[in-house]
Amino acid sequence: MSSAILSFDDWYEKSWLAADVAFRKYGWRATFFVAKPQNLYAADWAVLAELQERGHEIGCHGMSHLPVTEIDGYLEKDVLPAKRMLERHGLKISSFAYPHGMRNIQTDRELLNHFKILRGTTDVAPGVISASHIGTLQVNVASVTKALRAGIRSFYAHEIVFDGKRRGRWNPNGDAIEKICKFAAEEREGFALFKEL
Repeated sequence: MSSAILSFDDWYEKSWLAADVAFRKYGWRATFFVAKPQNLYAADWAVLAELQERGHEIGCHGMSHLPVTEIDGYLEKDVLPAKRMLERHGLKISSFAYPHGMRNIQTDRELLNHFKILRGTTDVAPGVISASHIGTLQVNVASVTKALRAGIRSFYAHEIVFDGKRRGRWNPNGDAIEKICKFAAEEREGFALFKEL
């Protein structure tokens, strides 16, 4: 039996909190990878702390949200400053998600000295988990069902949309996330955080 692994990226704290209220009845837990923490306000930090208090994981997604290939000294200039900033606000950080999923073996090795686990979107390697994007499944909940039946259990997205207004292909509607949560609850699979893998 496997667990559902849900993760959400970027800076959609209010959407994530709304999702927590909506899906708590399923015992859901998720990892929220925060990018650009230097742009967060006090209310955003409070939401992140509340999510972590409720049993979710907060992970690091970098300062710039640029792919690893676009920054010389990626670890020192982008990743570690973001991790330190998140930790200064009382968050426990043990996971990192590559912006745009782009990764390479050298960066994996460097990052695994600072994080327990990494999330990419391609080419699984030791210490790296790959995830399927929910955004492309947004309009068709049947696609989520098909993915679950095929054994896919690790999904990622960005903002969770509850008002029915599509805001880009990266932002699934709440129905798609709820389908995953219901499936995990009905199958007694439960949810895993990245730090638990």
